[in-house]
Amino acid sequence: MARHLVWLKWRLLVNGLKADRQRAVGFPLVILLVVGIASWLSGMFTSTTSFLPEAARSEFTLWTALIAWIVWATLPVLLFPLDETLDPGRFSLAPIAPLKLMAGLTAAAMVTPTLIIPLVLLYDDVALFGHSPAAVLASVVSAVLLLLMLLIGSRAFSSLISLILRGRRGRDLAMLIVAGI
Repeated sequence: MARHLVWLKWRLLVNGLKADRQRAVGFPLVILLVVGIASWLSGMFTSTTSFLPEAARSEFTLWTALIAWIVWATLPVLLFPLDETLDPGRFSLAPIAPLKLMAGLTAAAMVTPTLIIPLVLLYDDVALFGHSPAAVLASVVSAVLLLLMLLIGSRAFSSLISLILRGRRGRDLAMLIVAGI
């Protein structure tokens, strides 16, 4: 099931690029921007943590993970992403087991250009704390868990915002916020 949802997400992304000229031009620019941001964040993270003592390094890494999670969850909703998302509500009547659906939607969420940023930061984290084989294993496991939390948290936030915007008051509140910005 997961491979079908990953394929569907890939097809939505490719078809969107073929059909819309704005996406065809904007997507490579977004890729370049994401790679630039990822390399800049990696340099800032490693240069900052290299001068910190071990306890402060761990604390700084936790705060960085929290900020990355908040930005990862809210930014796609606020910036109207260039890629498509699969709505779990559309699969609610399909005869798919909930665990298979969740695994498929999580795997499909990894088909996005912005995945580069958390992967680079997670690589830096493994390089920073991987002093022994056990530490490397713990870093890799925690990196995978953090990536899953990023993906699931982003989906939950997007679902919450779409739920709010379905009602009349939610749309009015959104228009007020956009007009205020």
